[in-house]
Amino acid sequence: IKKRIINISTKNIDSIITITFQDNAGGIKIKDINKIFEPYFTTKHSSSGTGLGLFMSRMICEQGFNGTIIAKNYQNGAIFIIKIPLDN
Repeated sequence: IKKRIINISTKNIDSIITITFQDNAGGIKIKDINKIFEPYFTTKHSSSGTGLGLFMSRMICEQGFNGTIIAKNYQNGAIFIIKIPLDN
């Protein structure tokens, strides 16, 4: 990909903060997309990663902030959407 793009956006609607990360890197393989948040899942060689990054991100989001994180393919890349409710 010659022109690499990562878009990051935020919004606050009804006291829910939404953070969106979107890229143009071709997306996530269909066979992997339902496993990317599992502990120790990696598409890299075992010497290049532990497979804990997205798992820990989900745990922090869900358990630490009572939020959600999802990933899906969108247009010509992937999109990650984090939603965190604001405390009253």
